[in-house]
Amino acid sequence: MIADWGYGQLTDIKTRVEEGRNPNYPYMFINPVNGTRNGTVLQWTFNLIMMEVVGLEDDFLKTQSDCQQYLDDVLAHLHLYYQGPQWPNPVLNITFTPFKERFQDEVAGMTAIVQMEVPAPLNDCITPIA
Repeated sequence: MIADWGYGQLTDIKTRVEEGRNPNYPYMFINPVNGTRNGTVLQWTFNLIMMEVVGLEDDFLKTQSDCQQYLDDVLAHLHLYYQGPQWPNPVLNITFTPFKERFQDEVAGMTAIVQMEVPAPLNDCITPIA
């Protein structure tokens, strides 16, 4: 369902204006925000940005709705497929923000603020401290 994806800062999002970096749509971009530790759990926050080209006859509201469904599908896969204490798990308290942008392509989509909890107990067995 996702034709292309990227990772990094917002300035790393592919646009058609950039020579040789044309995205295929639907395009998902993962933008890391921050991380925290709470005992034995790391919690990472990401912006998941899903976008699709809005065609001449397309309704940008429908495109935004489709992109929100794509994000739900990704979250469902992460939540349902990777289960158990050793796997990262999405915190299912998601904030969605719709958008419509004009680069070389006119795109619309949805941004989800997602937190992933990663089991990570502290362990000093590899610490280079004598």
